[in-house]
Amino acid sequence: MSVAVMYKGEIVFAKGFGNRNDEDPFTEETLAPIGSLTKAFTSTVLGELVAEKKMDWDKTPVSTYLREFQLKDPFHTEQLTITDLLAHRTSMPELDDIAWFRVEGSRLDLIKRLKHLDFPTRKLQFWMNYSNFMYLVAGEVSARVSGIQYEQLVMSKILEPLGLTNTGFSPQEMAKNENHAIPYMATSYENAKRARILARPVDAYGLGWFMNSYEGQGPMYSHSGNIPGACANLALFPDADLAIASLSNVDIARLPVLLPYFFADLLDLPKSKEWLFERCEVITRMGYEYNDEFVQGYLPERTEGKPCLHDMSELSGTFFDPVYGQISIFEKKVKDTAPDSDGADQRKEKEKEEVEEKALFVKLRQWEGKLDHYHLNTFRTVLKDFAVVLGTLVTFETEENGQVNTIHVQLQKDIFKFSRKTKSKAEQKQDAEQNTK
Repeated sequence: MSVAVMYKGEIVFAKGFGNRNDEDPFTEETLAPIGSLTKAFTSTVLGELVAEKKMDWDKTPVSTYLREFQLKDPFHTEQLTITDLLAHRTSMPELDDIAWFRVEGSRLDLIKRLKHLDFPTRKLQFWMNYSNFMYLVAGEVSARVSGIQYEQLVMSKILEPLGLTNTGFSPQEMAKNENHAIPYMATSYENAKRARILARPVDAYGLGWFMNSYEGQGPMYSHSGNIPGACANLALFPDADLAIASLSNVDIARLPVLLPYFFADLLDLPKSKEWLFERCEVITRMGYEYNDEFVQGYLPERTEGKPCLHDMSELSGTFFDPVYGQISIFEKKVKDTAPDSDGADQRKEKEKEEVEEKALFVKLRQWEGKLDHYHLNTFRTVLKDFAVVLGTLVTFETEENGQVNTIHVQLQKDIFKFSRKTKSKAEQKQDAEQNTK
């Protein structure tokens, strides 16, 4: 990781630690993703447009600026303002990230999908409901109002005036610089003793910043940014003229979130906690335990002895949801161990024999996992994509005619409905030729 501290307008500390890849050192100049720190960039360019009287914060509905922003409930569409989006006051479902993660297409294409999404409540919320998707919408509003692309707007309003010549907009662009960090993740707490995580209460959320205070040191504005295999953090203490920034290339590495408190304790304040060691040990383990629960998913009580009502061939197919896109169910051969003739589970090593069997798999964009029968028409799977791992339930719905044309996919606490996609004549012909072979 790298850490930089600015105090009273001067950089008083800047240093890299560890490696940016398997061999090269992580320096203070190493490029790394900043994830949700970009929310402050989005709110800043919108603030510039408000100052130029090209738009307002909380009087005009978002849909007035961006006609593609249409929700299923017209009440929601007419109610939401830019401030509602930036302060996370909407009731956007929590797992919206799955809808856009690694999706091909433009940002406007994603925004158009919102009209199919059910929001759980029609009322504005006065507590924080964190939503990356709503910031995507806000960014497109800035582009529409200014008449130039979001990236160009950030470049002209922020990066160029501040001289941030080493800042870009994508991992692909970052990789063009030789001194960039490669992402890493640990599979367990035991494999990540250096990864630190801190759970702290949040008093409020402003326009792209968490707002808090610490030990009488006046207001504290901070934000962390996370993508698979990387973590960034920025904390500002305006009254002390202190800023602490850090970048790391390790997943679930929340040590950056601890550093601001560590440095604030150096400002003639009473030391509140041993942030970098004692506190880390407890909270880091909690972070990995939470991650394990996320992988397991929210499972209903299992009913034993209830087989699936359909053959694998009846369940296979392509299903579609207007928000989350296409999901595929298909058969694939896997290696398994042949059972003994008497059905015994325990055998000698020399008697084991691997055979190929067909199993059912599910694929949602880059995620793919084997479907293991849970009970009746419900299957469990774990979808993996590097550091993004989801424990998921898939339930096949049997219609009156006995066919399966709908599946319900449970992603954590939310359930999404996918309908079977009708194959074109060309696809049907291709399937027939494949079956003949």
